[in-house]
Amino acid sequence: MLWLDGPLMEDALAMSSQLTEILRDTLKEVQQDQLDSSSSEDGHTRSNWTQSSDENMGDEEDRYDGEDDERVEKRYGDTGRELAWKRWGRCEEQLRTLYSAYFVLNILAICFGVPHPLSSTELDLVLPSSEAEFAAPTWIAWLRLRRRKMKASQKQPTAQWQERGIPASKPDEQRPRFLTCLHQLLAGQRLTKDVAAREYGNYMLVQTLVIHINRERQAIAERPASYSAAPSSSPSPQAKPQPPYAALPPDIVSLYARALNAWQAGWDSAIDASPLDPNAQCYGSHTYSL
Repeated sequence: MLWLDGPLMEDALAMSSQLTEILRDTLKEVQQDQLDSSSSEDGHTRSNWTQSSDENMGDEEDRYDGEDDERVEKRYGDTGRELAWKRWGRCEEQLRTLYSAYFVLNILAICFGVPHPLSSTELDLVLPSSEAEFAAPTWIAWLRLRRRKMKASQKQPTAQWQERGIPASKPDEQRPRFLTCLHQLLAGQRLTKDVAAREYGNYMLVQTLVIHINRERQAIAERPASYSAAPSSSPSPQAKPQPPYAALPPDIVSLYARALNAWQAGWDSAIDASPLDPNAQCYGSHTYSL
């Protein structure tokens, strides 16, 4: 492709380098914020990057159920929850900005066939919230969504939450982390419904799997054509590199097939109708064509 050559490619790779530096510095600040919050003296301060704002999620929210948002606003006024919603929204926007930067780096690495400048292990962040929560127009709508999610999660078996390290009484106290979910997929394990319902986070997970597959292909392409994993074999002096996108070994294909199937199963079981709905023809086929 002509657009992959010349000034456009140079500018894109220069932008990639700058974006990587900015993203890496920001991630270090985020990790430091996590450490500072976890080591607070009172033991109750929770980092906005790692935890969700579930303050004051007591039984009094039940009185909002079934009432019009405007009526609730007039009756109860702002009790501090609106401020919590706005604070949560700002943190969520910042979190999604970091993921968006990672998304751009992924696209550039694939388009120009260059090594990814950032390891996925550096993206030690929680997954973004669901789109419904993020798009909630008012603090009341946001609170209702979170209340419903909390009630639904409390119906899950206690052992399931304990296995994830989350008390059954506060299932959202620790939001699912990107790396934990990625490792779970690579092990062929299906994500929980709560994790699968986080649309943007799940898109980033499957894109990361694509990046991993791309790295495997690049590594294969750099090997001589006569390369073999057997100790007794030795490449011929006249051996030529593998052609681009040479076939991956069966064990690698099996690894990522299990990971993609686990991702798809979790997504299909939990996702609501959305622009990223894999049940739509274009998206479902596009995912596997990658």
